[in-house]
Amino acid sequence: MPVAPGPELSAGSAPKQGNRIASATPPAAEVLTIWTAITSDGFSGDGSMASRAADLAGGGSAATWAETVANAVATSGGKLTFGSNLASALTYVPTTATNICASIRVNASTTASAWYLIAMRTNLVSGSALQLRAVFTNMSVKLGKVINGTATYLSGRHTVTAGDLVQVEKVGSTIKLIINGVTLETVTDSSVTSNAYAGIANSSGGGTLTLDDFKIEFGA
Repeated sequence: MPVAPGPELSAGSAPKQGNRIASATPPAAEVLTIWTAITSDGFSGDGSMASRAADLAGGGSAATWAETVANAVATSGGKLTFGSNLASALTYVPTTATNICASIRVNASTTASAWYLIAMRTNLVSGSALQLRAVFTNMSVKLGKVINGTATYLSGRHTVTAGDLVQVEKVGSTIKLIINGVTLETVTDSSVTSNAYAGIANSSGGGTLTLDDFKIEFGA
């Protein structure tokens, strides 16, 4: 005896297709930046930073330091410290990298009124240079920029302790503040698009300052 069609089939018809569920669009893959050392300095030895050859402790290629004010900073005991001339100054190496990561280690407790890790600076003329930097006051740090003499903060302030490695990373218009490999701030700013120098700047307030492991890298 013929069997009657089931409830989902009628005589002479094809099976019904189930509802098709649209799949979610997969997230875009993160584009990883490959960093290559430009130059580095572990500040070995004792002496002036003027015409000092970077010791390449962290890799990279040969570079020569220069100062806007003589003896504002110096190496002592294998660290970077204040020099004999407590004047505001920039101690720098040349670089044109715009996708850049600049890093420095805070080697000991610092009581300097202010000092700066300069990732990008367009020229050496005070009041007209564009800068991207990390601003340190005593044992805290935040991102900042200087546009034609006007300083602006780009992030909140974060505490640092002796031994912390602080990095300023810029890829395109994305800028990050990284401490010990952890990204604490990510901001977008396109004010500084060219580069000529990176390095360390200090105020004239004196205090203690002990730094180590300077490095700049370019990203691709």
